[in-house]
Amino acid sequence: MPCLTQQKPALQTLLSDLGEGVQVIEIDALADPDAASRWGVLSVPTTFVLDAQGQPRQVNYGVVGADKLRQQLQAV
Repeated sequence: MPCLTQQKPALQTLLSDLGEGVQVIEIDALADPDAASRWGVLSVPTTFVLDAQGQPRQVNYGVVGADKLRQQLQAV
């Protein structure tokens, strides 16, 4: 499953690189379909980059690497 084998390691890399500068919240779309629906998750994995007010600024459908996520975070 790409969520666990590819996306989660990329998120772990960000956490180790940025420490408290980033927060990762995981939602299992199969276990919590209501949350997935509220966020508009159409495929898994889906990652959102939120601003300081919790508003989505970037949405990635499918696997995205740590470098791209880092760039998106820096742009927020």
